[in-house]
This record gives sequence, structure tokens and C-alpha cells, in this order.
Amino acid sequence: MANKIDNISVHEISYDLKRTVMDFFQASPMEVSELKETGSYALLDANGEVVRKLPLRKAFQIIGNDVLKNVLGKKVWCNLCYTRAFTNPNEVIVITGIRLLEEINFFLHTAPQDYDVIVVKVERTGWEDPQPSNHVTEMEVDLIDEDVLIQAKDMDELTIKADEFIPYLMDKVREEKQVW
Repeated sequence: MANKIDNISVHEISYDLKRTVMDFFQASPMEVSELKETGSYALLDANGEVVRKLPLRKAFQIIGNDVLKNVLGKKVWCNLCYTRAFTNPNEVIVITGIRLLEEINFFLHTAPQDYDVIVVKVERTGWEDPQPSNHVTEMEVDLIDEDVLIQAKDMDELTIKADEFIPYLMDKVREEKQVW
């Protein structure tokens, strides 16, 4: 759920959605992560015959955005993440996985006053989605204005760049928090 590095707390906006999908598909976190990128879920009829294969990424979109947001409210994932994240006023909170303008606007406008919001966008370079989508979660991410852009071709490069970025982030936070 949250990783601690010094006083940095990292939270995924999609944590609760992933738990819901794991329960629905009776899958482990590792299976969900692997299937989200490469696999699909088989929808079976009463005889156990495959009716249709649904890519897991599409299942996340349908369950998380198209169904549950309509039932539980547009801010359901933001509210759940907010409740988990903002528990210790001495922490730097990092929220990952924001893909929609309404999500970024939620945190820009509802973060406690003693928090500064810095928008960091991670962009995967040199990669083409084998299953391109025009779903709102795929389209709006490009519309989010970032304060910092980190480009990486894979997770190894992203890890290196994130490790380089953390000291910069901590210096910026210390600067902002200084009292004269």
C-alpha cells in the first residue's frame, strides 16, 4: 500500500481498484500486475465455454471508471486514496497513477494547506501500446500539466531516475518549509 523512504509516503490512487479487481478475478497482486499489461480474462458461459476474452487493462477501465465511479461517485478512488495518504503531517506524500484531470484537480484543491502539490509526470519512451485505447483514462493523462517530467524507456531506467529525483524533491520540500 505505501512505501516509506525517510519521510516520503507513496500511495497508488488505484490501490483500492486493484484490490477490488483482485477479489473479483480471484487473482494475486502479481497476477493482476502481469495480466494488466499482457493478458486477458476469459468470460465463460454456463457450460464453461469462452464467450469472449477481455484484456485485464480493459477490465480495470470498465470496473474502475465506467461502473464503480458511476455507482459510488466520481471521486471514489480519490477519496479512498486521500484517506490513506494524508495521515501524518510530517510526511511528503507521493500519489502515483493519476490519469484523469478530475483526479489531479482533486488533489490540487483538497490537499491540506500545509502541503505543496508538485505534479510529476512519468512518460514511457520508445514504446507503443500493442492495444491502443481511446478510453478516457488513456487520453486525459496527456492533458495533465506537470511541474516535472520524467521520461524512461523501462522500469530499470525509471528506478534510476526516481532515485535521482528524490533528493531534488526533498531539497524543494525543505526550501518550501523553511520559516524565516
